[in-house]
Amino acid sequence: LQDMECPYLTLKALDEFHSIEIRRSYWDKKHDDLLMQHNVSLHMLYIESIRNMEDRWIKPSSETLKTLKQLKTAGLKEQFIKVVRSESMYGYMMLGTGTVDYPDQNGQEDVVVFGGAEKLK
Repeated sequence: LQDMECPYLTLKALDEFHSIEIRRSYWDKKHDDLLMQHNVSLHMLYIESIRNMEDRWIKPSSETLKTLKQLKTAGLKEQFIKVVRSESMYGYMMLGTGTVDYPDQNGQEDVVVFGGAEKLK
């Protein structure tokens, strides 16, 4: 959605197989601190983090994943977000996939491009 669009009207115009996904529109983790002070935005960050891990946008180590599962089971959302924020891909968004011929111009590699923290990975 663009800033001027109304989510309710957009949903009414779409068929039943579409939905609207609400995500953060910033890449700087510092803004999370303010959002974590409010229950609704804390829950949104929590759900987005879980979704990003399910989609493999964030790939925590096995040890971190174990800690995150324990925090999720205990319902400790703020601590969960603090742990997941330490992951290198936290706050990045998948921009797309492609094929490159670098560094070997005779071969091709499939790549996934992520953007965040004013960088591409």
